[in-house]
Amino acid sequence: MRFLFGFVLLCLASAGHGKIPSGSGALSRLAANNPLLTSFIQKNPALANLAANNPLLTPLILQPYVRVLPRFSDIKPEHIPQAIIHYGNIVDAEITALEKTTKDDFATVFTTLERLNVYRDQVPSLIEHLQTVDNHEELRAMVARIPIQHQGGTSHYRLSQLLTHIDSWIFQSKPLYEKLQKLQNDSTLSATEKRLVDLYLRGMSHSGVALTAAEQTRLATIDTELVTLRKRFDANINDAREAFKLVLKTADDIAGLPENFLQTAAQRYRENFLETETSAEQGPWLVTLEPTAYTTFMRYSDRRDLRKKVYLAHSTLTGQPSFDNRQIIQHILKLRSEYARLLGYPNFAEFILKNNVLDNVQSVDTALRKIHAATAEQTKRGLHELTAYANANGQRGELAYWDVSYWSHRLSEEKFAIDDEELRAYFPLPKVLTGMFQLAEKMFAIDIRPNNGQEIQKWHADVSFYDIFDQASGKRIAAFYLDPYSRKNKGRIDADAWVRSCVRRDATTIPVSCLITNFSPPVGDQHAQLFLNGVRTLFHEFGHALHHLLTETNYPAISGTSGVERDAVEFPSQLMEHFPYLDNVLPTISAHVDSGEPLPPEKLAKLRAKKYLAAFGRSHELFHSLLNLHLHTLDPAQPQEPITYMHELAREILPRPLPDDYFLPPSSLNIQRVDSYRYIWASALSANLFAMFREHGLDDAGLRSMGEKLRETVFAVGGGKPARDILRKLRDEAL
Repeated sequence: MRFLFGFVLLCLASAGHGKIPSGSGALSRLAANNPLLTSFIQKNPALANLAANNPLLTPLILQPYVRVLPRFSDIKPEHIPQAIIHYGNIVDAEITALEKTTKDDFATVFTTLERLNVYRDQVPSLIEHLQTVDNHEELRAMVARIPIQHQGGTSHYRLSQLLTHIDSWIFQSKPLYEKLQKLQNDSTLSATEKRLVDLYLRGMSHSGVALTAAEQTRLATIDTELVTLRKRFDANINDAREAFKLVLKTADDIAGLPENFLQTAAQRYRENFLETETSAEQGPWLVTLEPTAYTTFMRYSDRRDLRKKVYLAHSTLTGQPSFDNRQIIQHILKLRSEYARLLGYPNFAEFILKNNVLDNVQSVDTALRKIHAATAEQTKRGLHELTAYANANGQRGELAYWDVSYWSHRLSEEKFAIDDEELRAYFPLPKVLTGMFQLAEKMFAIDIRPNNGQEIQKWHADVSFYDIFDQASGKRIAAFYLDPYSRKNKGRIDADAWVRSCVRRDATTIPVSCLITNFSPPVGDQHAQLFLNGVRTLFHEFGHALHHLLTETNYPAISGTSGVERDAVEFPSQLMEHFPYLDNVLPTISAHVDSGEPLPPEKLAKLRAKKYLAAFGRSHELFHSLLNLHLHTLDPAQPQEPITYMHELAREILPRPLPDDYFLPPSSLNIQRVDSYRYIWASALSANLFAMFREHGLDDAGLRSMGEKLRETVFAVGGGKPARDILRKLRDEAL
């Protein structure tokens, strides 16, 4: 399969895609640094000119193992075909040479494998990153139909198809698998080296390397089908979100909505309908399903009928005929079940959990149901109290799901005299960033400095770039991009905020990450202001970034968050969510946009006491987690319609049945998150760790003491050891 596809890639490389400038010796220089490629280049001299004007390839060609930052401003969709083809050719050459060599020592094998990790960061991962931050029409069209020229004409392939094939050349290579099996028994390897070998073997096993040729072919076919289905799945969600537009025109329509929301909604109306005759005071205003807009509308709108309309639009996104994902869900579940059985697992959930700390369905189910048993009564009491409050204030009968956020906000406002919109004015983004960076500097003995150098190219004008220095040595040890605001063509279906690795650390290169959020952009001359939930989100994602940036492991496959078990990777980020509430942190992250005063102590005390309906939210997290888990244990031979199962589980776990037309899995992409329980489990881990911080003291000395332990164990090691061992060591050192 590899050599057939490699031939197709070579056909395109030889024929070219557009004009290829001549006279460049870049690939020859690559060969000088990588003898494995010399013969390959000699046989394909035309490739020596590929990167002359292609910013996706320049780092790869000119400095193949000393990486440079991407030239974001220069990257165009038309650069993608050449870049992917050249990447595929290099992977083919590297793996072919490794398969043929008689050497099977650790250095020979992993010099190649880790170099391939570098190549993946520099080409396909960078393209995937651009798809989430600037997914404009031309880029979408290119990655959906990459042209491949051959003797019979031109065929088109999705980017994901090509990358799946190229990855299979590595992970389905039986000669490589045999070399790794020999290394597994090498007693001279260090613990880190053994960990690396084990992870690659597990990955190759899960890719079907030990299967027969026919089984591998079927596995590849399923992979291809799943990629296609996921693209259709995502496209339906995107299209459904884009299709929803609620225009508000009257004072009655906007009753209860805060001024900041109306300013943004008027701005959205101008952008979508290209009209200038609109204002925050006079309207019209546009309500979208953008996360911040949805949350704010559901919390503040006095119009119950409009809340219902927006809620149902959000929760039934792709249950509508035009964007229906029902058949796609069933097909995905069936294919995943077959995939797992081919690899020797009883179902897809067991297959996914094999790489986690909680490594089987029963252990996860038991843990979640224990949490449910401990919180069910509290959830019912909270909902009863909220219903009584709503009834006393004019709403009759039981609360619907589109009422809960609205009435819990009103009750919290009355009970604690805290309004989320009022709080928002205390958290301008620049102030939050300054305080968050100061906390990290204090805890982890680092310095964070903005870098405004002209050589740092960014994918958007809103993006900023920071360097991180170690306080003890003064050395620059990491860097990161920050992209804070929502905008058109930016976003991921499965996340409102995320961190992506741009460069993973190795022996010669510092790590670089991209921290991306979707906060509402500034309006007028004011800084963007964050809701308290936005502050927690920023701290959470910064925890992920620190996990990546403070690594001291020199193998890209296990540096930072790479190689970390999926249900352990969330706990450092959830730990960081505890710190905004501290007496010595809150004043550093809050300053009222008008007065400049920090959040008053009495409001902080009320914030800490504001636990209202926390158990209600937790019941939904438990429901989602159990749903995601057990949908992937259903027997396809005795099919049960997933939406039917969802409603049955809701009646068991939730305090109130779901609306009949509720269609959560496709609208929140839960179908892709088999192990979404990890957030609840990580929350428990982070609470235990924060308790250790309290024991050491939350003053500057205590924060530094525990922060350095966290840096030396969790962050420094990354995926270099099993998470159980890392957590055990952290606990022992903290005691």
